[in-house]
Parts: sequence; structure tokens; C-alpha cells
Amino acid sequence: MKSKADLHIHTYYSDGLDSPEQIVRSAAIKDLAVIAICDHNRIKGAQKAQEFAQSHTYIGVEVIVGEEITTLNGHILGLFLKERIKPGLTAEETIEKIHAQGGLAIVPHPFHFYIGKKRGNVSAGKLMDTLNIDGVEVICNSSIASWWANMKAALKNASSMRTAIGSSDAHDAHFIGHGYTLFPGKTAADLRTAI
Repeated sequence: MKSKADLHIHTYYSDGLDSPEQIVRSAAIKDLAVIAICDHNRIKGAQKAQEFAQSHTYIGVEVIVGEEITTLNGHILGLFLKERIKPGLTAEETIEKIHAQGGLAIVPHPFHFYIGKKRGNVSAGKLMDTLNIDGVEVICNSSIASWWANMKAALKNASSMRTAIGSSDAHDAHFIGHGYTLFPGKTAADLRTAI
């Protein structure tokens, strides 16, 4: 049995439009078994969504606590986090902090027009081959030009063979599930094993 996961969703705790509760309900309607809330540089929205999902198990959606962390080299997604990771470090330092928590590190939208890189630093996309990451977001439907950036990410990832991740980067409930990852099983633990 394969299930769908959307591993990059925002709530109104950062720059999303909807509450954590609305996101979980929308994920259920879109037949997603697992979602990761990855607000920018904070985890409160993800924690709220996880609490809601755990107290409403009949909805059938598991929530991973994640964070989209702004590094000097661009954004890095931390999944399965217990604590917030502060922004402003290098991608390498950020990945070390994610792994120290037992989390997974994903390079999101490595070639999109906005990647969060600080001027004068090499982008995480260009560093992918040297970073100790667990996956690369090769499908990210965050903008109309995503197809080009997704193609470039998939081609670049073909040489390193990191786990390919699909997600929506949804900033409102309507776009949840417009990009997703298929995985064997149906739980967050199954997804983690697959990655």
C-alpha cells in the first residue's frame, strides 16, 4: 500500500494564510496520510497541528513537526524536530543541528527564483553534492515557474541520487497536496523509513 505525504506546508504562524487546524482538515480531504508543517524559522504552528491531529485521530492525518530554516546558503527543511533551530547559520551547521535532534534534512526548491540565500554565499542547491542531506525536493509547486526549477533539481539530483521529495510549499489550504511524495505504508514512521 502506498500513501501520499506533503512535506512542506506553511500556516499563519509564518507566511501562510490558514490555521494549523485548517491545514490538517484540508490534508484529510485531499487524501494525504502524512504532512509536515514547515513554517519559516519557527515550529509553533507545526506543534499545534500535531496536537490537533493527535487529538482528532479520526481525521486520519499524521503531522510531522518541521521548520523551513533560513541559512546563509538558502532554505533547509528540518523534519521530525523537537526544538526550533535558529536561522542564520551555514547550511552545513544547520544540517548538523537537525541531525543532532534525530531529524531529517531536506534541501527544498534548490533552484527556484527565491531560495533564501544570503548575498555572497553559495546556494544549498549548488552545494547539494557535498551536504549531508537526507533528501532533495524535486517537486515543489510554489509558483508558476516551478516546472523549470523542478526539472533542474531532478537533473542535479540524478547525479547524487538523494531521496527525491515532492511537496506543495502550500501557503494556503487550497494548494495542499499539489505536490506530494508517495511512500510505502501510511504512517509518519513508514515515511521516515522510506526517506
